[in-house]
Formats: sequence, structure tokens, C-alpha cells
Amino acid sequence: MAADLNVGEEIDAIKRLPGLSMNPGHFCAHQDGRIAFFFNYSKVAFFKIDLAFGVATEVKTEWPYKIRAPQDWCSISSVERSSRTFILALILEDSTNKFFIASFAVSKHKIAVADEHYLGVDYAIDSTVVNCIMQDEYGQIYCIIYYYNFQENRTIFHLLSMNIDENGSVTSKIITNNKAIPKSWFQPFIYADTLLWLPKDDASFAQLCEISLLDERFITLVDTFRDENDDVAAFDCFRISRSVLIEEKAFYYACHDKLKISRLLYFDPKKQTWQHLKIDMKDHIIIGGRVPMQGLRDGKICLHGKCSKEMCSEKYHIYLIDVNALLQAEIQTKKPSSTINYKISIGEMSDTLSSFGVQELTTEVRQAIIDQFEAGLNKKEEYEVTAM
Repeated sequence: MAADLNVGEEIDAIKRLPGLSMNPGHFCAHQDGRIAFFFNYSKVAFFKIDLAFGVATEVKTEWPYKIRAPQDWCSISSVERSSRTFILALILEDSTNKFFIASFAVSKHKIAVADEHYLGVDYAIDSTVVNCIMQDEYGQIYCIIYYYNFQENRTIFHLLSMNIDENGSVTSKIITNNKAIPKSWFQPFIYADTLLWLPKDDASFAQLCEISLLDERFITLVDTFRDENDDVAAFDCFRISRSVLIEEKAFYYACHDKLKISRLLYFDPKKQTWQHLKIDMKDHIIIGGRVPMQGLRDGKICLHGKCSKEMCSEKYHIYLIDVNALLQAEIQTKKPSSTINYKISIGEMSDTLSSFGVQELTTEVRQAIIDQFEAGLNKKEEYEVTAM
């Protein structure tokens, strides 16, 4: 059962910083969590943000000259090689519908083009393209580009593995090109040489689609499980972000724009189970359908997006969330049942509360009894409450 954690009570579990108002697909963070990078297309420049203090600084930026304009910057990601930091940008050359990876070498005062690499795959259908750069549990880099053929109810995708050397030179290998799978799937991640997809039309995520990277012909539907007391099934009204792998679990940021609710939803591929963590963003919920998120080396997640609070002076926020701290807190809050089940008659509710006493009942059990009493007025029924 996923614990209802109030992150605001965890001193170091969550940190909010001011963000920048720009395309959310143009955000990434350094693996050590010290800085984040934004690409501002209108200024043709990267910005560095100090994640200790939230200070943004514009950096002189070289423009890719081999990739013809106009360019559609799809997503960016930060990687490390030796002691150097590189930014990988997935770019669509609009005039030819060809996809490229541009690598940028990061230095103190400049971000320079290191390589411009054609991926060997093209955009071939008039549909919304979804894409991302991701890493598996071993740090292997992948690029996935997918879109939908709604008439035939299929998901079509390209998948490539990529490598970048210490000079920023990029090489790639096509794993599959224009692969079509039945139905609509989204928000994929890679774990244990397997590409896993979430069902786009089933918010309970009761089945995932698995495709072996060793043999792409091997496609299976995998049943997933959740605790019967968990409310993952209620995520049908939530927007779900792309995933990141932390501690061999796939984490998704989920938000409800109207209700202004946020969650960290996570899937354990080994146990095939879903759970979630509530995160208290103090009314500054990040909303929207494209919330970029990156996993950091120390078990934290960095995400950026628009604030739900209309009068917020910052408008956009960066959050650093310590997933390891939350998971540890979840373990500590799981306590076995310590007493018997109390069967309480509505007509005897007042006497029951008095007989047990405030000290003998936890706040949760006491409130549950009161809630049942209020809901059951004028009824002669029995309710069962388990003390935890």
C-alpha cells in the first residue's frame, strides 16, 4: 500500500526553485544535481540555472550549422563523459523530416557544438510525433520516436541506441525502424533489455506492452498489480509525464490540472507492481501535459513546469525531489496491525469512543470512527475499523 506522505514534513525531500518561462521540452539537469540547462529557441541560447540558489545565467551558444533551418528542437538531455558534460539535443530538420542528434560541449562560458549526427530515420506520417532521449538502468542511451496511426489503431516507432565519446562524437544504431504495434501506447521506458509501454487508453495501467530488444518480434502483454487499497485506478484524469529510472523503478510525475493534485507514480518491473507517493507542493503544483523530468545520480528527480497558482510571481518552478528519502519514509510508515478489529455499532458510537479513550486509539482510527458515525447517522449498521 502506498503511503500518504506529506513531503512538506520531510526537510530535505523536496526543494522548489524558480524556473524559466519557455518550452518545457527544452529542459534537462546535470546528473550531479548542481545545475540545470534550458534552451531558449527565440534567443538561440542555453541558460544555466544554479540548483542551489535558482540563479539563471545566459551562456554563449553555438548554433548547429549542418542541420538546416527551420529546426524543431524536440528534447534535450545531459550526459557525462570522463570529466566533461555534454547536452544531447534531438532535432527535426523540418524541410526534410530527418532526425538528428546534436551534441554540445559545456564549458564555463560557452556551450559549443561538438557533433551533428543524422540518426537515419525520418518522420513519414502526418501525425503528432512524440520523442525522448532516455537511459536504461546501466546508463545506455536510447532515442525513441513514436506516433499514432489512429485509423488503423496502431503505434509506430523508431528506436535507436546511442553512444557519445569523450569528445562529444555521437554514433547510433537502429534497433527498430517504423515498427508498428496494435493499439495506442505511450510513455515508454527501457529496463532489462526490454521496451515497456503504458496503455494510452487504460489509466489503471493493468497491462503493459513489452518488446524484447534482443528480438523485436517478441511482443507480450504483461499483467500488472497494485495493492487493493491503492488508488492508482483513479489516475484516469491525470496527465502522466515521461519516466525516469530510480533504484530500478520507473517513476512518472502525474498531475491533475483542475484539482491541482500531484503524485509520483512508480512501477517496479521486478514485482510488476504499481504504487504512488503523494507530494505536497504547497499549492504550487506543476501542471501540463509535458512536464520534463530527469533522474539524478543521488536518487533525486528534477522536474520543471508551469505553476498551477495563477497569481504565482514565479510562474514556473523547478523541483528537486529526493525519491530515496521518500521511499525510506514509506518503509518506516508501514506498520503491521497492532490491535484487534473494532466492530462498532452506530448507536453505541459515543460510548465506544469513551471506553477506548484518546490515548488508546490512533488519530487515524479515531477519525475513521467519527467519519463513519457522521456518514451513518440514523442507520443501524456495523462498521469495521482496523487499528494500525
